[in-house]
Amino acid sequence: MTWRWASGVSTNQTLGGGGSSKDVSLNLAYADWEVTDGLHLIGGKFKNPLYKVGKQALMWDGDWTPEGIAMTWKHDWYFVNAIGTFLESDSRRGNDAFSWGAQFGATGEFAGAKLTGGVAYFSIPTRGESTTFGDPADPGDYFGNTAVQADGQPCGTDDGEACAYRYDYTLTQVFAEAAFDLGGWPTAVFADYVNNSDASENDTGWTIGTRLGQAKDRGQVQFSYFYADKEADALLGLLTDSDFAGGGTDNNGHFFKVDYGVSKNWTIGAQYFINETDVASGAKRDYNRLMLDAQWKWK
Repeated sequence: MTWRWASGVSTNQTLGGGGSSKDVSLNLAYADWEVTDGLHLIGGKFKNPLYKVGKQALMWDGDWTPEGIAMTWKHDWYFVNAIGTFLESDSRRGNDAFSWGAQFGATGEFAGAKLTGGVAYFSIPTRGESTTFGDPADPGDYFGNTAVQADGQPCGTDDGEACAYRYDYTLTQVFAEAAFDLGGWPTAVFADYVNNSDASENDTGWTIGTRLGQAKDRGQVQFSYFYADKEADALLGLLTDSDFAGGGTDNNGHFFKVDYGVSKNWTIGAQYFINETDVASGAKRDYNRLMLDAQWKWK
């Protein structure tokens, strides 16, 4: 069994709150059985086993720790990842449907570059279900996804009227990444694309970006950039990046990041977001955010 504790709901912790105490919660609790060489079966509350191209969070927030079962298989030039999870297992909330998905990817080398690419399919049945967290009558608690009232009107049309997701999230993903050395700097370029076949519009999300350098030791620097466009019903807003544009979908824009290695165990960094949000709603607004952070690792 593996266990991990973390501060707060997210592994990020913001200083302030009048000097109030900070929450510590169970972040991981899982069993990992290596059935045979390269094949693992996992159960419990575990690290996200799905491959994230460019280490970015177009589909899955970096702090999401799924609860359920998973399988990972890496063999020679290909890999397979599969997952089954309940977003909410409490049937009293009426949204305890089982979600599942699988990825198939391959790796190889060409002209000195390591190439990775793959496809994936995910089924997240949410149509007619209320939000997993928050107020079912609050459109904001659907994190950018389209929600409607029982009469089909947009969520929030009638004050206090309960809402539900309009669509399932039946997602097809295609991703690619190339990693190579550029003048002594480890470099990667990547692209990620996803489409929700259940939505009738605003059904596509994509990102393209690059990463240069590394910050694994003292004095090392890493620069990262990507542009992302997440249409309102391209992804399940609950699970996508909670920092980009304030979280959820129905947004687009740029992300910049620089990390500096103070030591092997200590990294400091800055992230800057230049985004637009509420794009499909017709109330588009700018979202600019600067984040400064420090990370310590104990091994």
